[in-house]
Amino acid sequence: MMQSVANALKLGYSVENALLQAQKDLDKLYSSQCRINRELQYMRRQLEMNVPAEQVLEGLAKRTGHEDVRAFTTVMVLARRNGGDLVEVLQNAIRQLCERMEVKKEIEVVYAAKKMEFYVMAGIPAGMIAYMKLCFPQFMEMLYGTAFGMIFMTVCLAVYVSAFLWGKRIIEIEV
Repeated sequence: MMQSVANALKLGYSVENALLQAQKDLDKLYSSQCRINRELQYMRRQLEMNVPAEQVLEGLAKRTGHEDVRAFTTVMVLARRNGGDLVEVLQNAIRQLCERMEVKKEIEVVYAAKKMEFYVMAGIPAGMIAYMKLCFPQFMEMLYGTAFGMIFMTVCLAVYVSAFLWGKRIIEIEV
């Protein structure tokens, strides 16, 4: 939507007409049931009732509650009120918002990779014990057949469970 508005402004449209053009452009891309289309249709109806574009955009920001929409609205309203090159200001804002979204996606990818790494690492001790029990049963008999072995393995289990729970708390960070 933001890019469509900026392109329409670059072509010489007024802000109101740029918003109407954005609605037409996005209507071709998304179904009429899509939230962005419903919002743009609502905005179009408001503009047709001569509600100021600033008020329409601020209403959009309030209804969506999305930080990027709020930032775009703020930039657009301030740039329009203060004058200057609205197109350039919007393109800079769009570029910054896109960069921020890319960084957020990269963080999510790294987070997902670390989360998967945690689960793989958490499964390795159980896999090692199963392998050793299958391939070296006499060694495992020493660990589970004697009092010292049972105490040692109980301590190992406690360390493993505490490390697992600690790791679980670490990976439950909200991005």
